[in-house]
Amino acid sequence: YENGLLSFSVPDPLGAEEATQFALLEHPNPRRILLIGGGVGGRLEKILMYPSVQAVDYVELNPAVISLGKQFIPSGKPALLNPMVHIYTTDARLFLERTRTLYDVIILDMPPPYTAQLNRLYTVSFFRNVSGHLSKGGVFSFGLPGSENFIGADLARYLATFQRTLRAVFKNVLALPGNTIHFVASNGQNTLTSDPAVLIQRLQERKVKTLFISPFYLPFRLSEERRDALSKRLKDISAASFSVNKDFYPIAYYYDILLWSTYFYQGTRNVFRQLAALPHWIYFVIAAAIYIVLLLIRIVRKKRMFPMRIGISIFTIGFTEIAFEVLLILGFQIVYGYAYYLLSIIITVFMAGLALGSGLAQRIIKLTPNLYRSFIRIQLAMAALPIFYGLFLTVTHQAQHTPFADSLIYIAFAIFTLSAGFLGGFQFPVGNQLYMAEKDSVRTKNWGTLYGLDLAGSFLGALLIAVLFTPLLGMMNTLLFLAFINLFAWMTLKR
Repeated sequence: YENGLLSFSVPDPLGAEEATQFALLEHPNPRRILLIGGGVGGRLEKILMYPSVQAVDYVELNPAVISLGKQFIPSGKPALLNPMVHIYTTDARLFLERTRTLYDVIILDMPPPYTAQLNRLYTVSFFRNVSGHLSKGGVFSFGLPGSENFIGADLARYLATFQRTLRAVFKNVLALPGNTIHFVASNGQNTLTSDPAVLIQRLQERKVKTLFISPFYLPFRLSEERRDALSKRLKDISAASFSVNKDFYPIAYYYDILLWSTYFYQGTRNVFRQLAALPHWIYFVIAAAIYIVLLLIRIVRKKRMFPMRIGISIFTIGFTEIAFEVLLILGFQIVYGYAYYLLSIIITVFMAGLALGSGLAQRIIKLTPNLYRSFIRIQLAMAALPIFYGLFLTVTHQAQHTPFADSLIYIAFAIFTLSAGFLGGFQFPVGNQLYMAEKDSVRTKNWGTLYGLDLAGSFLGALLIAVLFTPLLGMMNTLLFLAFINLFAWMTLKR
């Protein structure tokens, strides 16, 4: 397990053979292989069984997996020490962006996109990067949870998303039926086949000894009836849905959440289905309606609503702060790649910004006679920050990774992170001072009110942004939504 998610199990000869043999049998002469994940789980041994294989590059994000595999999985140690195997402990996307090597077969053996982090390995951008590193007639393959004989609507929608995403990059895409649906893609002409007779012939010609992928198993696993049923099911769903999984629009991990919800409670599944069907503008309309009602109340009641205006601002800032931090981390991983230690630095910089903002606010409270004006300006700055961050992501998404460019990216992310922390750290103590200074309302005697509103906003921000807004609206629309609600909060503050 890694980060609470199942990475692989050992021994798993069936999973190891299916993950490797389908891809290798689709290529006429696989010599150079790239394996992303799964090497410790038996995949390397299965690849090295092919006499044509000359080199295997194995990419594993966590170096501890390699060391633990050598220590506790003796059967896999010879493959890890094989001179044909080159191990790289780095992020798969970063590896592909920095290498110029072309591969005959690329096998992605990572967990399904349970999270936005894993989703990065199943997007159009990543598939394009993979395609650019395939030799002529090269093959790309990965597997996802499926079902041998029946594909329900939620599972079909989930699988069809990946099929459509692959077809946005590759000319030929196959979905092989089974409890694990294996997708195989290539830009070569007449490269791919799902005919078990052809695959059996190749297996026998190459004299590869397998336990499960055999002349007896393949006709059963890849029967014409199963292939046709899966193809028709995915085609019907694809015709009704135009969702393609993208870096800034990670819809696949939302469908994964929806799929998991079907295992536990049907009511939850129905809620997720309905939310997925809503048009994007509905979320903006709902938020606008809430703030307009509050704005009208403020206009009618005027000064008596002063504490409420401060509370609205603090709630909105709390929502935006945690949401922006989540989007900063996701954006960094998309632009640069997964980097555990660097993410800890991002969080540290954010906390430093909070401390700086809070410290400056304490001084301004003592020196500035018109605190309310500063409070309003910070609210407006919080509305502008997501817009600038969205523009930054758009520019840097396709940037080449050079040492100089990476340095600029680090600095820019640090500035955005520090700015977000600073604005939140400044706004809360100033808002608290204004709130408590209002003597006309008994509610101002409650010292914990603003803190409670800040926590409530943070809770909703973390939940809604991670689970709902980012996959359904996309990162850019989510950033626009954050700017939108802060602009409305600013309007409620105007005298």
